[in-house]
Amino acid sequence: MKNLILTSLLLLLGTIAHADLVAPYQLTVVRNGVSYLQVAGNFWQGEYPGPVIDVNSSKKGKTTIQGWTSLRQLDTRKNCTIQNGIYHPWSSTPNSVINYYTLAPVYEYMVIQDLPQDVASTLDTDPGTKISVGDKIINVFYLSEGYSTATLVQGKKETTIGLSWDALEIHPEYFSLQKKTESLVKTTLDDGSVYESSEQWLYLNCKEGYKVFVQDTDLLAQKGVKEGDITDYGSVKGAN
Repeated sequence: MKNLILTSLLLLLGTIAHADLVAPYQLTVVRNGVSYLQVAGNFWQGEYPGPVIDVNSSKKGKTTIQGWTSLRQLDTRKNCTIQNGIYHPWSSTPNSVINYYTLAPVYEYMVIQDLPQDVASTLDTDPGTKISVGDKIINVFYLSEGYSTATLVQGKKETTIGLSWDALEIHPEYFSLQKKTESLVKTTLDDGSVYESSEQWLYLNCKEGYKVFVQDTDLLAQKGVKEGDITDYGSVKGAN
């Protein structure tokens, strides 16, 4: 049953990437000389994930862009020749994507009181799973439509579960936040609050015979690349 909940949710939400889905996991990345612990998921988050990236989709052939050999260090930049097309998890055009990735802050919680049924029901677990005091819920990672995925740690056993996005924060009497890392990018909103945003990446096959990572905003800024549009849920088109 491992990964069943995560796979079912992503099938429903239509945000499946090209490679097999995996449960979000932690990794350390370096940005501007600073190390950040993040959670990585091989999909883009959100009900309507964006942007839609149009790489010369109106023309046949290929386009050369630049990417990184590693999204962890960003120390080696390479040219990469890719298939012209629309680059987005919902795209139906040919392209060179191996996978899509999102990097987000780490949130880890511990169960500090026995859960009443109404609270336990906010966690989507396998039938028969009993959550006990001392269990941990780690790698909480937003999906879409108010749902997230996480990993339930019970001793040495780890299980992928689903939950409503704010289920843990609205029940501090039962779940204690143990760890929260910084995000890579923070945006100050009009009301003065801080929104912790995420990085989105594409992992690409290059005609040259190697693979590179490119951030969505980086790819959009490169020559021959424009922003397309989401036309409906699960449907995208290229630039006009």
